[in-house]
This record gives sequence, structure tokens and C-alpha cells, in this order.
Amino acid sequence: MDTNLPYPDPNRDTPMEVPKTPWYRRRLTQIAAVATAVLAYPIVKIVIAVLAANVLGGAVAGAFGTQWERLPSDVRDTLEQRLTSVYGKTLDNLSQDQVQARIETDLIPGLLRLDDQTLVHRMTVQAAALNRTTVPTCAAFGRAAIGGSAPTDATTRAMIASLDERAYQTWVEINVSAIEAQHRGTPDQQRVAQTDSDAAFNAVVGRLSTTQVSTIADAATGTVVTDAALCDAVRGLYTAAFTLDAPSQATIARIDVTR
Repeated sequence: MDTNLPYPDPNRDTPMEVPKTPWYRRRLTQIAAVATAVLAYPIVKIVIAVLAANVLGGAVAGAFGTQWERLPSDVRDTLEQRLTSVYGKTLDNLSQDQVQARIETDLIPGLLRLDDQTLVHRMTVQAAALNRTTVPTCAAFGRAAIGGSAPTDATTRAMIASLDERAYQTWVEINVSAIEAQHRGTPDQQRVAQTDSDAAFNAVVGRLSTTQVSTIADAATGTVVTDAALCDAVRGLYTAAFTLDAPSQATIARIDVTR
């Protein structure tokens, strides 16, 4: 798997992000100077929604986005062979929606079987999709996440289309690896302890600017915010997470694939 992405490796000199749970009780004096205690709770829920939403969700072409045909033919052949070794011909007579559902049934739990470094790379690709897509698409993703709904197909397609070939190939390879791991049943799934997730989430929220916190709070309560402001806040979540140490980034990346 080629993990030499065209942007920095988060485990080297770059940062990454995410948050969760009752940070607001311990962080009000630090972060909620801008948001009231009433608004602090929704912010946490929104942060989780934004970071845990399936940015690149989308079957084989349907489940892996519209760029599938743009991959080199030898890469596609290899990936298709790997999937065939898992599914055989069981997907042949299914509709695209059924194929997508089947793949996602294996993908989601399979991601928890992957190692920390691989999951951090996956988060890097997700961050790249947000950073490379247009501001309106980025904001549409943020509004969907804040509203507790999945991004529309149009939003998902646009975000996937924003990835360059190498990043897209890396994302697909990681997801195929997750499907294979789930099919094998090894290695065991790894989940994050609540105390570790709390610490990582607190650290992320503490790195957001007061403007970003205020924007998230406003969006949570239905106040109109501009696409530019909301996109900046959503991208800021990932930027903040990438400033954490490697163990904290791994914690966030693993929580990100926990459903």
C-alpha cells in the first residue's frame, strides 16, 4: 500500500484532529469564553459528528467513488482481485445499493482491525478531501454533520473527486484492507478507552480558535453562518487534531472509525 501521500505524513511533522464527551465542564474557562455553557454541550456533539461522519462514504465503483475508473488498470485489477478473493461471485447479481450495503457491512467493523498508523493515514486522506474541495461543499458536509445526517450523494461525490489519484488510491487500498481483515476475522478489533478519548478530544477542542468555537455553536443552534466560516471551523477540527502527539492522533483516528 502506497502511503506516501502528496501531503505531510501526520506521524512526522504534521498534525491532525478530533474531539468528544464532556470537555465543556473542564474547559469552559479556557474555550467557552466565547460560547455559553448552554452552547458548550452541543458543540461537543457536533465535533464528534463532523469528525466521525463518513466523509468519503459512498459500490465496487459505487462504494469507492467516481474516481475508480481513473486508477491505473493494473491497480484496479489488483484491487478487484483482492475483493473477488473475499466475495467471489456473491455480489454479481446485486444492485449497486445492495453491493454498497454489503461492502459497508464489512468495512466499518473491519476498520477497527487495522493498525494505528493505517488509520491515521486514512484520516489524513479525509482531511485532504475537506481541504481540497470547494468551500460550499465543505460547508455542506459540515451542516450535514452538525444536523446529524449523512452528507448528500452530491457532497460525497464532490469530496471524493477532489482527491488526487495517489490519495484516492491510498484511501481505497486502506478500505479494501479493512474488508479483508473483517473477512479473516483477524487481527482483533481495537477500541479506545473512554479516558483516552476524553483526553484526546479535550486537547483538540482546546486548540480551536474562539471564532471557530463560536461558529460551531451558532450552527448548532440554527443561527445562520456563512459557508466560509463554517468550512473554516470544520477544517480547523482536522488541523487541530494534527497538532497532537502521535498516540493522540491514533486515538482520534480509531475513534473516527468507531460506529
